[in-house]
Amino acid sequence: MVIFFSMVCTLCINIYQVWHCIKRLYGTSINWRWNLRHVISK
Repeated sequence: MVIFFSMVCTLCINIYQVWHCIKRLYGTSINWRWNLRHVISK
């Protein structure tokens, strides 16, 4: 149970870091955003 909890915490931290990077790059690279959307839609 503790291992599962630590895994969830690590996952949340990773998601938070990725979201922070997306927000930082959101206004500076429209092409990057479209490329990311294209990858997600696959």
